[in-house]
Amino acid sequence: GTNDFSTDNDPPEDLFVPAYVEFLAHLRDVYPDAFLLPIAPSLWGDEVALVAGYLESAVAQRHADGDLDVAFADVNVEWIGSGCDGHPTVATHELMGARLVEELGVHLGW
Repeated sequence: GTNDFSTDNDPPEDLFVPAYVEFLAHLRDVYPDAFLLPIAPSLWGDEVALVAGYLESAVAQRHADGDLDVAFADVNVEWIGSGCDGHPTVATHELMGARLVEELGVHLGW
C-alpha cells in the first residue's frame, strides 16, 4: 500500500509480490464468491509504476492459479489540492470514487 512505498526503502518485488499473492489467496478462501480488485495506492513519480507492476504481477499469478475473479485497477487521478497530512481532499476522493465505479462497472457488467 501507500505506506509500504512512501519512503526510500521500498519493498523488493521478490518479497512483496509473493506476500500479496498469498494475501489474495487468503481473501479468496474467506470470500470465495467475491470479485477482488486490488487498486494502486495514491503515490507520485516512479512509485506509481513500481506498485502497479507489483500488483499486476500478483494478479497475473492468481490468474495462472485459476482465479479469474481478480483484476488490477489504477484509480489514481490528478489531485485537487492536498488534504490533511498529505492525504487527498474530498474532491480528489470523489474523482477517485468515480474511477473506481468505472472500473467495477467494466468487471462486473454494470
